[in-house]
Amino acid sequence: MDEPDETTIYLVPAGNTSGNLYEEYIYVDNAWEKFGAGTVNVDLSNYVTQSDINGKANSADLAAVATTGSYNDLSNKPTIPDVSGFYTKPNSGIPASDLAADAKNLWNNLTYSSGTFSTDANSFVLGGSNQSPT
Repeated sequence: MDEPDETTIYLVPAGNTSGNLYEEYIYVDNAWEKFGAGTVNVDLSNYVTQSDINGKANSADLAAVATTGSYNDLSNKPTIPDVSGFYTKPNSGIPASDLAADAKNLWNNLTYSSGTFSTDANSFVLGGSNQSPT
């Protein structure tokens, strides 16, 4: 080898071991400096193992909805009834014309203890002032 380069890390096989084990050297101040050993002990006890993975569901065995989350992939969906044409509450109360027949009957038979009280299909008069039902 020509002159060692001080910006290079040199890997030398570690002793008489087989496999991917190397010692690491750098050349600094005209001398070799060993800074990495051939073996490193790493604690992998908190990592997932192959047996952990083998106990999990195979995504190929799952229904499509399990991986997409899409309602459209759900099987045996409930039937959602068509609600078009049902009553929708207006922003300012319920008009008397939309009240159910029993509610209209109750409305028309209200009594007031003093003053005047009268009703029509859309409003009532109580004590002389015209009010809309809400």
